[in-house]
Amino acid sequence: MKIIISENQSRLIRRINMIEDMLYPTMKTVYNAFLETNYGKPVNNDRLNTFMLIISTHISTKIVQDTHMSNSDDMVTLRNQLQNYIKNYYYTEMKDYFYDQNDN
Repeated sequence: MKIIISENQSRLIRRINMIEDMLYPTMKTVYNAFLETNYGKPVNNDRLNTFMLIISTHISTKIVQDTHMSNSDDMVTLRNQLQNYIKNYYYTEMKDYFYDQNDN
């Protein structure tokens, strides 16, 4: 069986290591910011989706900025792919981190 990878998919695949390197430090930073605005008390569980959205947006935006792409359409496409990838493939890691921090 032959698998064909498009250029758009290739852009995403090349950046998976960057995502993995940034994921845990970003989760820690975002969760600590949540704690600061919550006066050090555990964060409400209903903020999980916001937590994930902030993380996926921050990481994808940072990666796209570092690519120095000239075409804005390509930048938006890559950013959206990265955001969706992060939310889908790292959902469990983000959820577990969020609930583990809330339990401590």
